[in-house]
Amino acid sequence: MAKYAPFMPQRKTTSDQTAQALLDAMVAEIRRVGIKNARISIVLSEVNVSPSSLYHHWGSKEELVSAAQLEISRADLLNEDANILEVGKHLSTHEAFLTFISSQLRRAVTDPVNTPVREARIIAAASSFGNPDFPSGLSRPQRTLIEATTELFRTAQERGIANPDVDPYAYAAFFHGLTLSFALISRNLTEVEDWLAVAIPAALAPIRMK
Repeated sequence: MAKYAPFMPQRKTTSDQTAQALLDAMVAEIRRVGIKNARISIVLSEVNVSPSSLYHHWGSKEELVSAAQLEISRADLLNEDANILEVGKHLSTHEAFLTFISSQLRRAVTDPVNTPVREARIIAAASSFGNPDFPSGLSRPQRTLIEATTELFRTAQERGIANPDVDPYAYAAFFHGLTLSFALISRNLTEVEDWLAVAIPAALAPIRMK
């Protein structure tokens, strides 16, 4: 990828529309030629903006690439999970819902398909630390991941099979936080089952019916 000297404006006035256009173009470029062959110059040409606009909206090309990788992984995973989430929305008993949540947490940390998603989320989160100009656009895919499962928990509450006192969005964020924490320490674990033995009860406790 071509390199440009960073340009950091004195006043940050991020346009969500331009930030999204850059993200969409970066995603399309990576899908077209792969991450190693993707070129920032083509992305800038597609959106018709200057290099300074990239740094204004995303801070650096690395942050844009990280966000694009996360967006690709998120989209692919959500497509695969669509049928699974639909099954979850039609569960009829509290115990069935608890079993479903347990199985999804287990799948999230043991299915190899989920590994790129966890790694992309770690990269995106790590790039934000120590950067006061961290753009809101990079957190958008993270929010989408959470929002994609919020409806599942809300539906379960409406059906009377999950604790109605828990905020569904907060629980979805907590659930995804568990999987993200696993990505941080997974290489230091000798047994995934040891982690699951702690994580599954923690995930089920807030949604158990009182």
